[in-house]
Amino acid sequence: MKRHLGIAGLAVLALVACGNSRLDATVLDYENDGSGWSSMFEPDTAWTLTYSWDCTTQKAQNAHVATDFALVLFNADDASLAAEHPTLQKSATKGSGTLRFVHPGAYQARVTTPCSWRLKAVKETRG
Repeated sequence: MKRHLGIAGLAVLALVACGNSRLDATVLDYENDGSGWSSMFEPDTAWTLTYSWDCTTQKAQNAHVATDFALVLFNADDASLAAEHPTLQKSATKGSGTLRFVHPGAYQARVTTPCSWRLKAVKETRG
């Protein structure tokens, strides 16, 4: 009996064979409401951190909710500030952005905001 994989099957095989797929590259995907810490993550190569926050729900419930978003990135091994982009402060009802980092290592982020937020760290992969 012959089996035909089709395009979707071939795509899955290609990703498995590659081993360096974007599926393997995510080292942190963390969401929270209000201030808090991300879990620790450890990229072993250059990486990007995508951040977003959304205060629309909080603003709808309480017009006096602040719309500030602050991110502080720490080296997880000694709690010192990360060398690249250690702090970020924004003020808007919602927003997003991406920061690129060259140095691998163990990190943890502290976010201060009354809003919903998400952080996603992805290792750079070779194509």
